Amino acid sequence: MQVSDVATKFFRPEATAPFVNLYRLTPKAGILKRNPPHYHPDTFEIFAVYHGHLDWTVGEETHSLRPGDFILVPPNVVHGAVDANLQVSKVIALHIAPDELPDDLARALKSLAVTRTRDPSVLDLVRRVFDEHRRKTPLLSSLAPALAALLISTLVDLSKDEERLESSRLVRRAQKALMEKYGTRPTVNEVADRLGVSAVWLTRCFIRETGASPGDWARSKRIFEAKQLLADGKLTTSDIAFELGYSSGQVLATAFRKECGMTPTEYRALHQSREPSETQEPDCYSMRIYYEDRDEVVGDDN
Repeated sequence: MQVSDVATKFFRPEATAPFVNLYRLTPKAGILKRNPPHYHPDTFEIFAVYHGHLDWTVGEETHSLRPGDFILVPPNVVHGAVDANLQVSKVIALHIAPDELPDDLARALKSLAVTRTRDPSVLDLVRRVFDEHRRKTPLLSSLAPALAALLISTLVDLSKDEERLESSRLVRRAQKALMEKYGTRPTVNEVADRLGVSAVWLTRCFIRETGASPGDWARSKRIFEAKQLLADGKLTTSDIAFELGYSSGQVLATAFRKECGMTPTEYRALHQSREPSETQEPDCYSMRIYYEDRDEVVGDDN
């Protein structure tokens, strides 16, 4: 698989307070080195996925983001792509500076922890913010603060939705059970029985929370684990397959190609060809002063 930045479309309009940075990224092919672990000291980031999927780490958690997902990352929380944006995807990211907000909105925003969920209204608002900036709407100086207030209000409401929170807790418990390390991993029905709910209800909660069924989510998670082991280079594909509960290396290879568009061997070769990192510490990007290398920016008319 050829890996190149050439197939990337990247569009960054000039931001209007309280937004200090916003961009849309549409990679058409794998980009191995984009989005290494990093953090922002002074902004909240909302990262929304509209097409494709990618693995994203936030703190100690790994998230398989799919269309309709968004994730809110507070300041100083380390995050980034797990390995690469290997799949075709389309994302929009917004950065909001709390010190550009009225005191009540700043307090509301700072009360929010890392949030990863699905909500159409948030996706619509993120797209609206980006589109208004892209069009350079004449009233943007007044419209941007209003859109930010509406976006923050929606996020706060989501954080207080008890039914959604209970559903999220159920899904987290199910995810932990589905990824048990020892013995045969349980089926969805077995996990549902263990948690005292029906498999139909568990599946419904899973789809609302993650955009995938429990089975699809577990397969994606196992592929993520396979990526880590392949990149580490210590185990053979057959050994990795056994470790993850696949019946053979060939079964793993089939699932891996379907998920990633390449074989485990090709994926391992990509990582072996990478230049060693100069530092193990995550980069700090202050979005007030950081801008993408303009040589990589391609105007996006879509």
